[in-house]
Amino acid sequence: VKNTYKVLSPKGILCDYFQVLTKYNDLLLIGTDSGLSMMNLKDESIVPFKKELLGKNIMDIRTARKGIWVATEGQGLYYIAEDGKMKNYKHDKKDEKSLSSDFIRSLCFDDQQRLWVGTFVGLNIYDEVEDSFNRYYSNEVEKKSINQNSVRTMYLDNQGAMWLGTFYGGLNYYHPLQNQFERIHHIPYINSLSDNVVSCIVEDNPAELWIGTNDNGLNLYNRNTKRFTYYTADANGGNAILSNNIKAVLVDGDFVYIGSHGGGLARLDKRTNSIRNYTNKNSEVGSDNVYSLAKDPHGNIWIGTLNGLSVYDPKKEVFLPFSSFLPEYMKSNEHLNTISKYHIYALFLDSKLRMWFGTETGIYTYSFRNNEIKEYKIGT
Repeated sequence: VKNTYKVLSPKGILCDYFQVLTKYNDLLLIGTDSGLSMMNLKDESIVPFKKELLGKNIMDIRTARKGIWVATEGQGLYYIAEDGKMKNYKHDKKDEKSLSSDFIRSLCFDDQQRLWVGTFVGLNIYDEVEDSFNRYYSNEVEKKSINQNSVRTMYLDNQGAMWLGTFYGGLNYYHPLQNQFERIHHIPYINSLSDNVVSCIVEDNPAELWIGTNDNGLNLYNRNTKRFTYYTADANGGNAILSNNIKAVLVDGDFVYIGSHGGGLARLDKRTNSIRNYTNKNSEVGSDNVYSLAKDPHGNIWIGTLNGLSVYDPKKEVFLPFSSFLPEYMKSNEHLNTISKYHIYALFLDSKLRMWFGTETGIYTYSFRNNEIKEYKIGT
């Protein structure tokens, strides 16, 4: 029987960390801390993409109608057109229409296809007509401004609203019909966001969002009532999660799966509002540090931890090792044993039924169609 395990160590990728992956036509763009590479999805060849970006720390990538935007840490913003022409946008202290900072954290398009650029020093929105940027800063006198200048993450929800996560500033909510920012942050002793450091946001339905925080658990936010419901390690009645450091949230019908650092995996039943916790002491979850979650085509929940992969079968309520999905001849593969011990920081199921998982040393895929594992290893 032919072993279908493949190890790819492309010379085009020389880096310490993968930062971001983005599909562009028949290419997979790979942003790293040392530049931008591209993989041809047809033959899986990988080469550097634009020598001008070699050595640059790529923070984010967004595809546009006729090109791509590439954000860097310290070298500003690049636009690469379909014909290969490239333009670098940088901060100019003499030009108020330039970028507010060359240190960019995140990119996002709004529902009008305007590019939003989150930097260490303010928010920027690109004006395509003028080929310039409008800046937005925090202003304590103006309560409808953003609440903190360091914009870490941005998210467009299914109602056309933008959510901004800032450094120790909580969230900002922007809806184009209001044309102003609403601050959502922690206010002691009243019903508000439980913590100002937000780790993840997941939409449940048009009215509700799950908001994970670094230090004070999980929030369920109702956009209609503007009220928060809390799920923390300090909850009364024995119905608590085991850690307030939330790393991942997955909504699956009537259940919400919650991954945390130090608290393992929690499963919340929305019908009864009851919580069941899975740790190394009472289950085979694999680690008490759960950093990523994804659902596979069979309804199983894949769990990325700081000690490899495990899979939860919700029908049988049991945990399965990753090796249980593989043919017998592959279970003794030395590379598989290594994968089982890696830190799994990201999981994603694509349209071709491949599970992607990101580790500290590279990227792996597992195909549900043919039981094929592929490793895209960082070159050395």
